[in-house]
Amino acid sequence: MVKPLRILGVVAAPRDLPALDVAQEQARIGRALASLQAGGQVHLTWLAESTVRALQQALRAGPWHIFHFVGHGGFDSASDEGFVVLTNDTGQSQPLFATQLARLLADQRSLRLVLLNACEGSVSSEHDIFSSVAAILTRRGMPAVLAMQDVITDQAALEFARAFYEAVADGLPVEAAVSEGRKTVSLVVGNTVEWGTPVLTMRAPEGTLFAVNAGPVAVTSPVEAEKRGSAEDVLPALQAPRPGPIAAHWLEMVAPRSHTAAAPARIAFDWVEIPAGPFWMGSDKQKDAETSEHELPQHRVTLGAYRISRAPVTVAQFAVFVQATGYVTTAEKEGWSHVWTGSKWKQVKDASWRAPRMPGSDVEQKGQHPVTCVSWMDALAFCAWAGVQIPSEAEWEKAARGADGRIYPWGNEAPDGRRCNFGVDGGDTTAVGSYPMGASAYGVLDMAGNVWEWTRSAWGQQWEKPDFAYPYNARDGREELSRTDLRRVLRGGSWHNGSNNVRSALRYRGSPSSRSCDVGFRVTFSGL
Repeated sequence: MVKPLRILGVVAAPRDLPALDVAQEQARIGRALASLQAGGQVHLTWLAESTVRALQQALRAGPWHIFHFVGHGGFDSASDEGFVVLTNDTGQSQPLFATQLARLLADQRSLRLVLLNACEGSVSSEHDIFSSVAAILTRRGMPAVLAMQDVITDQAALEFARAFYEAVADGLPVEAAVSEGRKTVSLVVGNTVEWGTPVLTMRAPEGTLFAVNAGPVAVTSPVEAEKRGSAEDVLPALQAPRPGPIAAHWLEMVAPRSHTAAAPARIAFDWVEIPAGPFWMGSDKQKDAETSEHELPQHRVTLGAYRISRAPVTVAQFAVFVQATGYVTTAEKEGWSHVWTGSKWKQVKDASWRAPRMPGSDVEQKGQHPVTCVSWMDALAFCAWAGVQIPSEAEWEKAARGADGRIYPWGNEAPDGRRCNFGVDGGDTTAVGSYPMGASAYGVLDMAGNVWEWTRSAWGQQWEKPDFAYPYNARDGREELSRTDLRRVLRGGSWHNGSNNVRSALRYRGSPSSRSCDVGFRVTFSGL
């Protein structure tokens, strides 16, 4: 007989903080799991009180397999640590920091997933990317944490939780359930990018996730980190059999093991490790005569370690995403994209990532070229599906120039046709990795020229002057994804631009829906 999946739910609604619609969330989750509870496959318990003492007592009454928290959360810059908010004995707010929560959960060997339906559970500082609640919990041994990387509205949180548990109940693996939740938010909550707010953090090798095949509780092998992503690489994974019965999933999730097995990655990115530490961001007028006022002042920024894709996302990789999801890009929805005609930029009807120069200019023979004609919204959608992120402009710039403040990825020498694809070349994209002499200090390719690359960082509402100037501060709102009225920063220059625009410090901008035949993106990953 299969033991039920046991979910411990905690609702914290302190009197001194804004009210949350927690009763409605309880009801929706209850409805999503009703048939499973009736069949004895799931046991859902909501904690009556949300004090630390009550939580301790409930945990001792385990075993529990999922811990679901509903309430407020945040990030404390003074202690450089994330927290969730419980209540004290008088009903007032009592922050519970991530390290404290990790200690409470440390003895729960059966616990496989923590779901934090609270704001900013996945937010970390610019000094330490592992300071978020999600990162600290996984670093302390939790197999998986699903948390929010930004402020999320109550409606979006409710819709996400409902769809997530319904997908789990249908037998989908965790990463697919997260995708279903994001999809529901994008459909139900209009005019928002909140669907990109939930982030799944895993302790699996290479940051990939476990899954159960149609056979009894079998798991797959980790995907090799060095394997490059292409349509041929990932299509077999996408065509794998549908997971088996839900009981097999419960057994696989609950069974204690020393590691989390990895499912085939949707895209096998070629990651480059960027070490933790400071770097020089912006330009020095004394060293770079082409410095723009938007690049001043040059200043030191410290980042935690992270990974960035060696090259921009390719046409083949984007095609796998579209084939798997049926996604329709901004250009395809609106029926045009900006195209360079040879003498001027023009809105060309039906130009899109499939035909980036004009109808008929298909990309069949350009699978390893960077995908273009994609908006910032399109890049976010790809990342939400692939379980990665667009880099912040700080992450992008450090990967491009290293820690020594060089002007270009390769050094301070002026660009030429050996190092990058820019304005002196053929007027089109080239296959990624075609300019190995232009590699950055870390070995990242195509950071100068070929295509402009989206970052997740905001520029502001005005074209001329950025609302988010230097010094760079990741906590001042520029990294919030929910603002669709803000232009976003583009980096790196393209095949169309001169030497000034391929400097590593140059900041350009575009509206979230803009797209053109010289704009693409690359991705980052900060999983453990």
